[in-house]
Amino acid sequence: MNPSSEIKNEPTYRLCENMDCKRYPDDEDFDKENEEEYEPRGQWLKCNLCDGYFDDNGLDDILFIEEEPNNREGECDLCGKTKNIVQMKGTGEYLCGNGCDESDNESNDESNDDCIFNYYICKYCDYITMNSDIDCNECKKEMCMELYQAENQSAAISKKNKKK
Repeated sequence: MNPSSEIKNEPTYRLCENMDCKRYPDDEDFDKENEEEYEPRGQWLKCNLCDGYFDDNGLDDILFIEEEPNNREGECDLCGKTKNIVQMKGTGEYLCGNGCDESDNESNDESNDDCIFNYYICKYCDYITMNSDIDCNECKKEMCMELYQAENQSAAISKKNKKK
């Protein structure tokens, strides 16, 4: 009897770690043989970095690439800095983890290298995310997300309120 012949060739799945993704967040009702029919519930979105899903709650949608177990380096897609970089799970973008504070400026020049982020705010319920989906994950209304470019969430909300 060969024990290796008894081992099933089940696929292995790669999942984000340190801001963990789940293979199937609501898997108690899910028939794993119909993977293409899986529909995440609530704020869960498909991760573009791994085989799982993440909770789009403003924190779990980022991966700390410089921390264990990832230990990778990256460069901010907006300003080019290379320290304290995170990766967005929804878009794959590399961004400054602290919003490119001027105090973290890697060069000695006096130029202003502040990052501007894309925030999407629902025009009905004020749900805010960095995911570019045009439908709101909170109130479920369609085509209601508006783009605001700002240094942080507070500035994006202020821009939305000034627009009214």
